[in-house]
Amino acid sequence: SPSPGRQLAWPSGDVISLCVQNLVPTSNAFLKAASVSQMSCSWIEVLPQLLDREQGYIDLVSSSIRALGESIVAYDARSRAPVSTALEVQSSAMRAMKRALGSYNASLCDELVAATMCLLLSELLHSTSPTNYMVHVKGITSLIHHGRPELYANGVLHRLFVGVRPILVCTHDVSSAMLNRTSTFLSTKIWRSEPFRNVPASSFQTLLSTASEVPTVLDTISSVDKRNLAYAIPVAKDASRALLRILGNLNQWYMNLQTTSPHSLCWERIDPDGHISIWFTDFIVATSLNHFWALWIICATEILQLKRDFPSLEE
Repeated sequence: SPSPGRQLAWPSGDVISLCVQNLVPTSNAFLKAASVSQMSCSWIEVLPQLLDREQGYIDLVSSSIRALGESIVAYDARSRAPVSTALEVQSSAMRAMKRALGSYNASLCDELVAATMCLLLSELLHSTSPTNYMVHVKGITSLIHHGRPELYANGVLHRLFVGVRPILVCTHDVSSAMLNRTSTFLSTKIWRSEPFRNVPASSFQTLLSTASEVPTVLDTISSVDKRNLAYAIPVAKDASRALLRILGNLNQWYMNLQTTSPHSLCWERIDPDGHISIWFTDFIVATSLNHFWALWIICATEILQLKRDFPSLEE
């Protein structure tokens, strides 16, 4: 392990290996925050490829990788590495990011997204505020939004998109859109389908696509003027049908998950004190089912409210 108070002097490849070892679902760093656990960390495997083509004078990816590595080491109490060292390296990576943004060109898109994701994870491990990491999330959201969805259908950018999409859907862009009942670019059909044109979506990514549809329907419901029934009732009917379709997709997703899983997805466990807890097959199943239940409740609640507001929908 590195000496206390000194920055990692390892080759970048070794730092990446350190990150991979510590960002698996059973590691302390992975389990520290829900936001980390929601991010698929398989995208880290593309970092060596980005390092190979990095322009030395920018050192964007390498400095961000080191920032993440230092944060992981400082988080591990056994290493006795000070947080100040991690923050120093993180500041250096932020300066590299500033230089890269100052000379931005389209060919740097991969590097910018990957570097921001490294800094996001680094911030999550040592954030002084629960919302500090949102600066990086907003940055990634803007970078992705300014690109065309077909850019994320292949290669490195697809891996990065799949990696960051859970955190955008579950904790920022789509979740905020649900709370504010407004549409988001990730809700559009092209952003739900085009990035998976060549690489089929996993079960969890399919669930995220369904989740991304909900804000648009909520936006429609919020726009209904209940005083103008001639206009409101047809809109309410369309919204109700859309929510029922989403519920149907959610139910189908759940049945598919049950069919493809060799084990029970979850079960109750009673401890010696009589407390009941729910256990899951693995961490991904736990995350998926919690989001499935939340989405199902949101859709069902909205349908019931529409029927209360417009009794004719019961007919």
